[in-house]
Amino acid sequence: GSGNPGMAGEAAASVAAGMAPSDAKAMMKKLMDSVVRISVSDGRMICGQLWCQDNNRNFILLNVGEVRIGEDGEEHRRPLGPLVMVPGKHITKIEAMRAQVDVARHQLQSAAAAA
Repeated sequence: GSGNPGMAGEAAASVAAGMAPSDAKAMMKKLMDSVVRISVSDGRMICGQLWCQDNNRNFILLNVGEVRIGEDGEEHRRPLGPLVMVPGKHITKIEAMRAQVDVARHQLQSAAAAA
């Protein structure tokens, strides 16, 4: 491969769709260091390892690549660099590997049941 972290051919799951804000925040903590795909308002998908998030929902990713779907339907990939900040105001969706989301969701449910 080109070294760009992506999730081609993998089952992706939307991370916090329909969750209460406190649950969504807990889910994001569980997914730190996971590879995520962030869709932004101009149609690009930014893929990388989730490193941190601030209170404005800006995300910092490691080892980042960009995927853009051309008018011809082709995927165009390019590396963006080792450390990239994605502004929260432009984020439309965050996805992670379905297995990682399922594990994080299970850990949150177990913690809630134990409380």
